[in-house]
Amino acid sequence: MKEAFVELNKNGKKTSFKIYHNLPERFGLSLQCALDNWLARTNKYTACSFCEYIKSKDISFIALTEKQFNKVKSNGSGGN
Repeated sequence: MKEAFVELNKNGKKTSFKIYHNLPERFGLSLQCALDNWLARTNKYTACSFCEYIKSKDISFIALTEKQFNKVKSNGSGGN
């Protein structure tokens, strides 16, 4: 799993969050491409919304909020 810190400044409102994902570093499938596409379609600028967007694109994509990742980690379920 890769860790990513996302910072947004949308309509004068600053938002930041951390997510964990398995997206490849390939154009069209990268985290930056996912972020660009999500920003063009959402009005809910949250980690949960972004993770749900990523997971909706392909069942092999994993995207977790920091809270979800920590829960998985503490349960001993891996996360790698």
